[in-house]
Amino acid sequence: MPFYAILILALIQGLTEFLPISSQAHLILVPSLLGWEEHGRFLDVAIHLGTLLAVLIYFYKDLWKLLMKGFFPLFKGKITSEGMLIFYLIIATLPALVAGYIIHTLFGDGLRNITIIAWTSIVFGTLLYGVDRFCPFSKTLKDMRWWEALFIGCAQIFSFLPGASRSGTTITGGRFLGLSRIDATRFSFLMSIPVVTGALVLTASDAFKHHGTEPFTQTLFWGVIISFGAGLFAISFLMRWLKHHSYAPFMGYRILLGVGLLLWEALLK
Repeated sequence: MPFYAILILALIQGLTEFLPISSQAHLILVPSLLGWEEHGRFLDVAIHLGTLLAVLIYFYKDLWKLLMKGFFPLFKGKITSEGMLIFYLIIATLPALVAGYIIHTLFGDGLRNITIIAWTSIVFGTLLYGVDRFCPFSKTLKDMRWWEALFIGCAQIFSFLPGASRSGTTITGGRFLGLSRIDATRFSFLMSIPVVTGALVLTASDAFKHHGTEPFTQTLFWGVIISFGAGLFAISFLMRWLKHHSYAPFMGYRILLGVGLLLWEALLK
């Protein structure tokens, strides 16, 4: 794959991983529509590593607070609100880890097709718009209960469908339960840390299993850097945007994308 194509895919991964528009869909669509060759597992590892670093850097204060005020006090028998948030993040992560392994084993890349992407873009885009528009939103993360964390975690299972969007499904779950836009998005991004880490381990394992060892080339290094920078920008942009605006533009884009893909497929038949 040409160097410019790798950089474009890294940029796409960084921008779309955190916006509720599905990075997986765009990483499938762009190479398919432009006739690029399959980019391979090693590039997947590189660009997802970049976005993982982005969320770790952006939320480092939150993570430090969870560690110092949530995790360590547990050894003294103290359960703080930060400690409860750690508990909720664990609960929310478990369904995706289990379902992800099962789906990956049963289907592999079998779900990666344009028709699925088109319909999931339309359906899940409409769901997020409806929930964001009509559900009440007065809760904060301090009001969360364990079953609500589990509900959001179960919503994340749908993100294994290309086009559904990991951030989109989890934000939809949070908004449905009444979390504010900022808190629903913050919880979604914190949830992404263990899930993306697990996906990285699984993808890296597959890469080494099927392709053996491969040197970490300069090209892959730039894939990490570009996806990291774009991811950091996307997180910062969305968190600022949601202080005064809704998810409507992203949902409009997803619906238009889905309809456009269905029309494009119909014309090709």
